[in-house]
Amino acid sequence: MSVRPLRFTLRLGLRLRRGLALGLALAVSIAPHLAHAHVGAHEAGTDTAKTVADTTKAASSDWFVNTTHGPADTVRFELNEGSWMSVDVSPDGRTLVFDLLGDLYTLPISGGTAARLTSGPAWDYGPRWSPDGRRLLFTSDRGGCDNVWAMNRDGSDARPVTSEKRVVNQAAWSPDGEWVACKKRITDYSSLGTAELWLVNLRGGSGVQLTAKGDLPEAGEPVFSPDGRYLYYSARPSRYAYDRNVYAGIYQIRRFDRVTGDATVITDGFGGSCRPVLSPDGKTMAFVRRERLKTVLGLFDLERGTERILWDGLDDDLMESFAFNGVYPNFAFTPDGRSIVVSGGGQFNRVELSTGKATRIPFTAQVEQVISHALRFPQNIASDQFRVRMISWPTPSPDGRTLVFAAIGSLWSQALPNGTPKKLVTQGGLAYAPTFSRDGRTLAYVSWNDREGGHVWTMPAGGGGSKRLTSIPAQYANPSFSPDGSRLVLIRGDNAPLRGHDLGDEGRAEVVWVPARGGVVSRVTDLASRGSTRRMPRVSWDAKGERIHYVSTEQTGPGEEKTSLWSIRPDGTDKAELLRFKFAEEVIPSPDGKWAAYVEQFNAYLTALPEVGRKVVEIAGEDGPVPVKKFTNDEGADWINWTEGGRRLTWSFGPRLYRTRLDSVLAYWDTRAIEAGRKVIPPAPGAKKAEAKDESGGRVPTDTLEISLWLPRAKPAGTIALTNGRLITMRGDEVVENGTIVIRDNRITAIGPAAQVAVPAGARVFDCKGKTLMPGMIDTHAHLHFNTLDIIPEQQWPYWCNLAYGVTTTHDPSASTYSVFTESEMVEAGVMKGPRTWSTGYILYGADGAGKAVVNSLDDAKHHLKRLKSLGAFSVKSYMQPRREQRQWIIAAARAESMMVMPEGGGNLEMDLSMVVDGHTSNEHALPVTPLRDDVAQLFGHSQTVETPTLLVAYGGLSGEHWFYQHYEAWNNPKLLRFYPRGALDARAIRRPVMTIDGDWHHIKVAQGAKRILDRGGKVSLGAHGQLQGLGPHWELWGLTQGGIGNHDALRCATLTGAWELGMDRDLGSLETGKLADIVVMDRNPLDKIENSDSIRYVLKNGEVFDGETMRQLWPVEKDRPRFLFESENTRMPGTEAPRR
Repeated sequence: MSVRPLRFTLRLGLRLRRGLALGLALAVSIAPHLAHAHVGAHEAGTDTAKTVADTTKAASSDWFVNTTHGPADTVRFELNEGSWMSVDVSPDGRTLVFDLLGDLYTLPISGGTAARLTSGPAWDYGPRWSPDGRRLLFTSDRGGCDNVWAMNRDGSDARPVTSEKRVVNQAAWSPDGEWVACKKRITDYSSLGTAELWLVNLRGGSGVQLTAKGDLPEAGEPVFSPDGRYLYYSARPSRYAYDRNVYAGIYQIRRFDRVTGDATVITDGFGGSCRPVLSPDGKTMAFVRRERLKTVLGLFDLERGTERILWDGLDDDLMESFAFNGVYPNFAFTPDGRSIVVSGGGQFNRVELSTGKATRIPFTAQVEQVISHALRFPQNIASDQFRVRMISWPTPSPDGRTLVFAAIGSLWSQALPNGTPKKLVTQGGLAYAPTFSRDGRTLAYVSWNDREGGHVWTMPAGGGGSKRLTSIPAQYANPSFSPDGSRLVLIRGDNAPLRGHDLGDEGRAEVVWVPARGGVVSRVTDLASRGSTRRMPRVSWDAKGERIHYVSTEQTGPGEEKTSLWSIRPDGTDKAELLRFKFAEEVIPSPDGKWAAYVEQFNAYLTALPEVGRKVVEIAGEDGPVPVKKFTNDEGADWINWTEGGRRLTWSFGPRLYRTRLDSVLAYWDTRAIEAGRKVIPPAPGAKKAEAKDESGGRVPTDTLEISLWLPRAKPAGTIALTNGRLITMRGDEVVENGTIVIRDNRITAIGPAAQVAVPAGARVFDCKGKTLMPGMIDTHAHLHFNTLDIIPEQQWPYWCNLAYGVTTTHDPSASTYSVFTESEMVEAGVMKGPRTWSTGYILYGADGAGKAVVNSLDDAKHHLKRLKSLGAFSVKSYMQPRREQRQWIIAAARAESMMVMPEGGGNLEMDLSMVVDGHTSNEHALPVTPLRDDVAQLFGHSQTVETPTLLVAYGGLSGEHWFYQHYEAWNNPKLLRFYPRGALDARAIRRPVMTIDGDWHHIKVAQGAKRILDRGGKVSLGAHGQLQGLGPHWELWGLTQGGIGNHDALRCATLTGAWELGMDRDLGSLETGKLADIVVMDRNPLDKIENSDSIRYVLKNGEVFDGETMRQLWPVEKDRPRFLFESENTRMPGTEAPRR
């Protein structure tokens, strides 16, 4: 049991430059308790668009990491063990300095009570004594980003040595105390990035580069030789890759000669070598290595070139992980060179070089930490109506009076500016991509159904019968009429879905055209697919209808790409590249061909489209060769269009249509030019020079139009009863051995012992005698949404697969924004069957790329939070934003918007724990360090942050997924094969790329750490990472018990804790009166054996009852589940039977 310390709420203000304090305690403290006001598929019945008070404005210009920015608690507890502690010995041999939970401490070398040197939310780690023992070098994020700092040995006069906007750490003193060797992390196209070693002078300068990322992508843990000539360091010769064989050696130690500039590989041992530490005489190098199932301390004789293993009591190393902050914590020789002081077993140990004997150095540390309240807000997921927010292809008529758009698989028409949307009657299945002819009389659209595929259609703009133009089915998208209305140009996929693949698997597409009356489809050119997170290319005609404009994206190198606007003749000849962009998504030329509007990194811009022959114009922002102007006002941008003959631009984001006039953008440029001219005019004698003022702040005047489409939330009508079953209610440890549940419509109206619950007359009864019932499983880290482009299928097999295995709620913390929110609304409206589906949308990515979320201020963070909230998100995923201040800005913006933040843990312990302190809702993925000690367990126990370990992809070593493939024949699971494409399953499950012995499985150690967190009062939720749809969440559940978590507690992780984490525990997570009827009925009891969790007889989601084996719906109406696309006669594997549905 956790012993709770004294806890109190801080009432701090945000410090302003003038030294004033803005009192925010009341406003911020009540924020988590205000009524949640999101609108969307989880909204209330009215669209109030309210948010909590924004208390972060004062922090925009001055932001201090080392203070709180919202409600927080100060917690105090005592520790005598720690995780991943770096330690150094003072030059006089009397004192240790070490890090523990983000603070630095000193300790007598004999042990005792540690004295704290640093404090506050800032995360300090990696301390090193200066050669004279008067100063300390360490890494701290107190300046906004991890940088190297120095301070006096008593903790005073802390000052930065480096002040970069990228992570700098692993610092080491030169023997003369004048130079510092350090590691600089370069975040490029990958959030993991690469690392280089630099030499920095203590008194300033950006430093001198020692290693190059191109030659050596990962170098770190530098240490000088005692004479200062050499620099020893650990290195991995290639970028990170999963499942490397650590026993063959991943890291080796190299030596850089500061005189000659030569680099030499020193070690070559099996099991690798890392964390070099030099003896005082420079003759011996201590290092860390993997020896079978242990991490050991070794000694390398630099004169003889021999080595020996000294001690095997270390904690696990991070050679198989990302090792952001080192492969093993720093350690040190004693000044006499006879011993090494190193952390291991959660303790400090003095290991004698002569005998290998280790003596524990006991310590007691009084920890004080300030922990911000974790973001968590209640969600309304069961209102009678919800507002549709995913408005796609919003297309104004040429006269600007009517808007046609796609939503939940249908087309809708709305009179502008404020009409009510009306559903249009279409054919062919689901309908997408509407477009008007230039005269406004005709609409074209594309259809999709899972039995036949897709086609292209036209219909009268005012409604009426549709005419099919195509004869061969395919995935068609984005039709566009020629100026005379005689032809349509559009995108056509390569028919991968008709070969058994998902819609998102098409590796290429074609630009094609078809006569507007129907006929032969003519191919123009091929395009490479841009993937499921990118918009399908849109195409258009030039003013004369003689050429076609389209966009393509090409990979130009690792992580490098270019997006270009092209022009081509309809016969596929005379291809010309017009404009080139770095990260553009859509590029739409104006009807007259003079301008181009484009979307890049969530905003829309206008640029000129010059006629310069075959010369390609590079678009590079406002300082490029042609004028560029952002015309969106931070609301986000998608689906840009020209209307009214090119006089007006429209775009949308979420349920709003925005409009601006071309003249307004041109006026901005004209005004700026006039102001530039005025600046060179000298004032009249005695007159004061006039200051030019832009009253608009550079913003373009914009009209905002609401698209207010409200739909009823699907639910059944009637009463059923589940009788005579064992009920695992999740109300504490309660188990009702013979219970009954009564459900009316979609909610539980009665539950309890069978003798006490009457079954209403007329109720449909499902006898559950001998069966066990529990709440539907909640997968809080479920990846399901990278399998489509812009055309959504009628049914998603991953949805059915998860439902069949009892997963009734999913939260996807990294998804295609368009796909996940569109499909979520389709599920809520009853158009598509699936679990309750929530998501962050696409991640707030910290690495370079088209989807990068640029966060350089609190205002940037607010923009991204509001942008995603407008689409239906109540959470965001902060994904490897490298700077602490960036992550804190996102937290502050989320608190103001009543949103939650589920960050990428990223295999970085220091970052993970700082995110707990900052109040993140959860930590997604495993804490990479094993074993976890009481320091980490207590930190989680005193916080409200949920740990989601994702054991199937556990960072730091071999993942659990491989263990389960080794021990279970998933490829031959008959139930799984009913819902999972056989080819895709075979590719994952037949060949086992990793097999190993017992004891080598890292995920079990991660699960043991999760148990320690639970034992200290923390919370752990289930997240299966989408590794194997359906069965994967059960593997994750079983994996939790491999770490010692009891069956009942593991089931709670999979149900109630997930509901609590998502703010849905008033409706989900337990079997209680008033809660939604999401229930799993199992033939066998998982409390007896956890593997019984997949013995599913019935699945109830929102009150509807399905057969657990076939997913035939049993109530409120009986019907077979629909056929999946991969089950059609054209795509079924030879030798397989037609599926039993």
